[in-house]
Amino acid sequence: MFNDITFGVALYLCHILSSITIGFGFSFYKRNCPPSLTVIKAKSSENVIYDCVLSAVNSALFVGGLIAVFYLLVEVFFSLGVFNPILSLLNGIVNDQNLSKAIVFGIFENTKGVKTASLFGVSKLSFCVCAMLCGFSGLSTIFQSVAFLKKAKIKTAPFLLSKATSAVIGFFIGVLFNVIF
Repeated sequence: MFNDITFGVALYLCHILSSITIGFGFSFYKRNCPPSLTVIKAKSSENVIYDCVLSAVNSALFVGGLIAVFYLLVEVFFSLGVFNPILSLLNGIVNDQNLSKAIVFGIFENTKGVKTASLFGVSKLSFCVCAMLCGFSGLSTIFQSVAFLKKAKIKTAPFLLSKATSAVIGFFIGVLFNVIF
């Protein structure tokens, strides 16, 4: 990240600290409610290995497919100018056209956003934006997670709240890292 291992480690630490903070904060969520026991019934199978491998392949194809779809959608939307109003608004806030583009990319597909932000050099704001995008993880990753979490009957709203909160906390931890280092 940013062609310097130090920044990659710093982003990793921002993400870990943000995750721990979110975990601590959400440990108080519905603390007084009795835990719900979700039992996922296993299907009996005559060929367990075949079913496991098939499930793993389907999951990998699903994840890869979502990444490809989001990546391509963002490229198409950029080509059509769909994001121009959002880019104009972000340019007014961050005063950096490349960073604005990275934020929009990152909202949809995390890897592309963080990579774009890191390609245009190191700045205090670009580091904080990367920490924010890592916390949010992009809509592509969120859709992947929600698809798998539905089977476990985990509610989507608290998960989305945790991702948004993680992004904000990641940004501020990035700011703190900038002040300290």
